[in-house]
Amino acid sequence: MLAALTDESEALGTREPEKLETATQIKHQKMQQLEQAGKERDRVLATSASSQPPFTDNQALNVLWTELMQLAEQCQQLNRVNGSIIERGYQQSRHALDILHGLDGTANTLTNNLDGYNQNGQTTYSKRSRSIAQV
Repeated sequence: MLAALTDESEALGTREPEKLETATQIKHQKMQQLEQAGKERDRVLATSASSQPPFTDNQALNVLWTELMQLAEQCQQLNRVNGSIIERGYQQSRHALDILHGLDGTANTLTNNLDGYNQNGQTTYSKRSRSIAQV
């Protein structure tokens, strides 16, 4: 998973849509595999809990668990960074489209100003228009 997130990060940095799509697909496959592994782990623990002592006394398993948790934290942090990059790109694209449509959408796309949304959660726009020459 860490490798998939790293590939996604690199694709975001180079702005190569094909690589980003491939990296995203691989990331989703890894997520599905992790979900299946988690279900299998839960099944094994449920069946072994009644017949064997708990794994907490096994030093090797404790070390592996710690390593797994550290990797999970790295993955979570990298996924947050990737999400931030995607969100920033979306905001910049939205702002550029607002300008092209002659809308003054700066408060709606570049900040998290709550005044930029109506009660239904939809983005609202200023009626003031801007020409391309003003940009």
